[in-house]
Amino acid sequence: KEAAKSAAKSNQNLVQRVMTTLAEIFTPIIPALIVGGLILGFRNVLEGVHWSMLDGKTITESSQFWSGVNHFLWLPGE
Repeated sequence: KEAAKSAAKSNQNLVQRVMTTLAEIFTPIIPALIVGGLILGFRNVLEGVHWSMLDGKTITESSQFWSGVNHFLWLPGE
């Protein structure tokens, strides 16, 4: 498998080698970006949506636990 991979790399031109290198660098980062976006979206729901069942308050305003979770999620989300 490695022999075929190295043979394919030797047949690439300069642009293809640069694109392959960039793809190898940035491919592991994509899941982290997606998870960071999901965390920030969840934080927006916690602190930005006013719920009628909570008398118009947000979840973080009505619960100390969810306020702590919201503050904690800032670390991995940013």
